[in-house]
Amino acid sequence: MSATPDSKFSDPEQRIADLERQLAERDAELAECKAERDECKAERDEALAQQTAIAEVLQVINSSPGDLAPVFGAILEKAHTLCGVTYGALQLYDGEHFRVVATRGIPEPLAHVLRKPSAPQPGGPGTHLIAGAAYFQIPDIAELVGAPPDTISLDQIRRFRTALDLAGIRTMLFVPLRKDKTLLGGIVAGRKEVCPFTEKQIALLQNFAAQAVIAMENARLITETREALEQQTATAEVLGVINSSPGDLAPVFDAMLEKAICFCQADEGILTNRNGDEFEVLATRSGRPEMIALNVGARFAIDRETVGGRVMLEGRTVHIRDVNADPDYRNPRLAKVQIGTLLGVPLLREGVVVGSFNLARERIESVGTATMRQGSASRTSQRSCEFVMCSPRPRTICSCQRASRLRSQLGTACSLGSPRPPAN
Repeated sequence: MSATPDSKFSDPEQRIADLERQLAERDAELAECKAERDECKAERDEALAQQTAIAEVLQVINSSPGDLAPVFGAILEKAHTLCGVTYGALQLYDGEHFRVVATRGIPEPLAHVLRKPSAPQPGGPGTHLIAGAAYFQIPDIAELVGAPPDTISLDQIRRFRTALDLAGIRTMLFVPLRKDKTLLGGIVAGRKEVCPFTEKQIALLQNFAAQAVIAMENARLITETREALEQQTATAEVLGVINSSPGDLAPVFDAMLEKAICFCQADEGILTNRNGDEFEVLATRSGRPEMIALNVGARFAIDRETVGGRVMLEGRTVHIRDVNADPDYRNPRLAKVQIGTLLGVPLLREGVVVGSFNLARERIESVGTATMRQGSASRTSQRSCEFVMCSPRPRTICSCQRASRLRSQLGTACSLGSPRPPAN
């Protein structure tokens, strides 16, 4: 039986359909392979960019020993480029307050607010980081601004509203800086749109946070080494004054006071001696003639109205961060002289307070302000204008540590000079 015309073309038509179907399948497989290739290439490029960024930050750390400002700036720049961070900030934590020390992309009005010390608030990001959170993310600040006050403090709500109003920030991420489980600060990342950060972006910011901690530790070690050398040099110089002035305490006292002011980055100071219910000024140093005139030969009652009086009463180091905010400070002699921060360090003989170093700064500066202006945040953690160590725990007054070295020298000088013993 011969084939019909339809039967002649039936097989070729089916063949063509099969080929077209196979071609479509191959095209789909090829598109899938291209997509996988592009995804792998994107992941490779992303990983390479991250490794390059990490290497560049490490290079900044190596090229800026003891200087944290360039490191913080580099970290925020990389976060902006690789993590889609519109607004970035790096803040330090001193055990009581958070304070922003570096920013990127943040409008100045908001940056001015962030530079002011702020205590961690209930329900706020700082509280979560202090509690040990690996990070704290706020998908939409606008939702928190309207949250009930029983879940978050009003002060924290006001800070979020400020960020929303001044910069339009919607999504925020807080990544802690930690060393041995101690919170040192954090990286703050923000976006104008509601767009939570991915796990990869969070991991990269955590890597940057670890590098910031390494830089801070390196700066601390460098600063400690430098300061140890400075202290040894100062000790030798004071001992030289003692040897060259046997029986004459005036140059010894003046040299010690000069070193104490220098080490503590104070503006001026006095060295006092206790005499009964009063303490008298034995040496004074200041760039202001009016201050010298007020202190030379002055006597003060031992009470809580002066930093020296408190040192005599309490037998310990006394730090007055802001004399204007201290309810007990009422030194009438200095009422017309600008003073911001005071530090008093006792001079002890056999456990008895015989005098004190009283050091002052004309203005109040939170931890690290002066240092960051000079591009060296490492001094923030060692000798700030408030005389407070930046390391959160234990909090000590660094001037006390330095002045303690001068105490032993003062005892040596007093023994050689046989000064008048304190009256009972």
